[in-house]
Amino acid sequence: MAVAAAAEEAASPVDVGEVAVTVDVEEKEELAAEEVEAAECKEQAAYWLDVRKRLCPCGIEDSPEGWLLRCFEEWYGVTSAVEALHSIKAFLSEYLIQEFDYKDWCRVCGKASEKVLEDEERWGRFVEDNLVKDLRFASGLMLRLAVSVARDFGLKPGDWKDINEACGNAVRTVPACYQLQRGLPGALSRA
Repeated sequence: MAVAAAAEEAASPVDVGEVAVTVDVEEKEELAAEEVEAAECKEQAAYWLDVRKRLCPCGIEDSPEGWLLRCFEEWYGVTSAVEALHSIKAFLSEYLIQEFDYKDWCRVCGKASEKVLEDEERWGRFVEDNLVKDLRFASGLMLRLAVSVARDFGLKPGDWKDINEACGNAVRTVPACYQLQRGLPGALSRA
């Protein structure tokens, strides 16, 4: 008899209603949280587009800044300011040294003519005259990005000191590391 009474009590409308109300409230809270998260994502994406426009006043398509920012976004999956700040040091120390295709960048941005790009001797002179300046430009772009985000979010200097230092060091070290990466024999360049 006690088992039958417990079964009846468990199946009573009051218990089911309380469970349904609890589930309904939890579902509403989850939906509200998802809506807030979606709104935050949209806001972050809109902010990131604004930053891109400020850094690329001539447009994102074929400007030198735009090409670098596109690579930065694609390589590190950057869609927000937080992701950008998190990825700047890796972009400077990994991408610009190991993956950056200088010749393609010069082609897309119109920095060198097809004659220069096709002739190894001319290309070598062009690289000698422009590579250091262009890699410093890329490092400077990352610093401008960091400063822009830090200013907009009111970050204290100590909050992004490591990024500031990485950008400053990159101006000196990235061109040398880039050249060593390509100039040393295989095993040494990967070390």
